[in-house]
Amino acid sequence: GIDFTNNPDLALELEYATRIMIGGMKGGVFKAGETLAAHLSPGNKNYVTARRIINGTDKKNVIAFYAQKFENLLERIKN
Repeated sequence: GIDFTNNPDLALELEYATRIMIGGMKGGVFKAGETLAAHLSPGNKNYVTARRIINGTDKKNVIAFYAQKFENLLERIKN
């Protein structure tokens, strides 16, 4: 229900940018059918290829490192 066509700067706001990012990655909108689930599932966790969906390969290994660390922390908190 948000009019991004006439107000494109709204997409820069955190609330909307986050929804756009998550929806686009989950739905395969940004990169021809590439979905987040294809790169990050319980049996397959590849943060480098998941990053390509929306951000290309800029600093891919550093970002993948931090993503894995973050996931490890969440797992430790959960248990």
